[in-house]
Amino acid sequence: MACEPAPEPPAAPAATATRTLEAHCLCQAVRFLVTVPSAALPLPVHMCHCSICRTTHGTFSCFHTELPAGVRPVGLDGGDVADRATGYAHARAAAVRYFCTTCGTHIGDEDLPGSNGSGGPLLWRIATSLFTPGLHDDDNDAAPGQAFALRSHVLTDSAPAGFYRWLPRLGDGGHELFVWNPAPGHPMFAMASEPNEPTAPARDLATGRRVLRVACHCGGVHFELTQPGDDDGDDNDIDEPDLSAPLLDGWLDLSDDSRLANGAHVIGWAALPRARAAPLLGLINSREADTALARYSLHGTTRGFCRTCGATVYAADDDDDDDDDNNSDSNTTFRLAVGLLRAPEGVTAQRWVRWRTDRIDGFAEGERYHAGFARGLRDGLAAWSG
Repeated sequence: MACEPAPEPPAAPAATATRTLEAHCLCQAVRFLVTVPSAALPLPVHMCHCSICRTTHGTFSCFHTELPAGVRPVGLDGGDVADRATGYAHARAAAVRYFCTTCGTHIGDEDLPGSNGSGGPLLWRIATSLFTPGLHDDDNDAAPGQAFALRSHVLTDSAPAGFYRWLPRLGDGGHELFVWNPAPGHPMFAMASEPNEPTAPARDLATGRRVLRVACHCGGVHFELTQPGDDDGDDNDIDEPDLSAPLLDGWLDLSDDSRLANGAHVIGWAALPRARAAPLLGLINSREADTALARYSLHGTTRGFCRTCGATVYAADDDDDDDDDNNSDSNTTFRLAVGLLRAPEGVTAQRWVRWRTDRIDGFAEGERYHAGFARGLRDGLAAWSG
């Protein structure tokens, strides 16, 4: 009887195809890789407009994607990104928010143990604005090389008059962006229903002039601006801009440096002339400044951010970022991060900020990074009637 041939060994399971994506902060002290199963791409990206994201970033929203279970950012040398950054977790936090200790760039959030309530895996939500240009979707959702797909605005109910009004869809006929808000009873409803600014005073009691509070999430950076020349004692028009009162010029910034500094595609700035910047200069010059406010300078611009929660506070040309509050040059200007403005009328603070629809700084850089986003924002802002 002939010998039977030995059975073939079982085939080894096919290796899962993966793709490795690289990102870094503004100063590049934090550089990391994310390796994702190719089948999971493109990862959906959401813009969260909740008050926590706004006031920890200084921007209108964050730009996050949730990484698949088991995937986490890893330093170029294999180290843990969380060990290279500052973590911030507030009293009710479900996640730790990490930002670069040196330049303030927000990297992403990692779930805290027990935060999901079901014993499931702890997940990362990563800032997609820090990755290589050209990885986000544009007009064609199946574009070669696409790693991220911008899909939605979330928690817009907590951001009245927010920038989502300027970005209903991606540019050049791109897809419409979905808007999601949790219903009552949903675990995220409490966060979504928090008022934009529950404690902001409408007016200074001594002068009757309108007051605008500026504060990061942790409160380490906080001061107030008083609107000069507005002695109108009638509060009945609080929801309508008083165009007779002096307003700050506001504009959008899509430049590479701002994107990398904030971990967000876009930031809104309000121009604060030095002549009206005494509250900010007082903070910069205070004894508490070294513990509350950090500064980082690159390419002729100094940016100030909160040491505790990482919020961008301001930017200024290096010649303007002068500690001397007696500087007589009133033409120098600070760029104040609009995400920290606690205006009762809404996130874009239209009683205080006159938004320039004809100005988007760094548009060409933003278009190169994510064309559909930049063009959609340009078109939406141009169509906005205020």
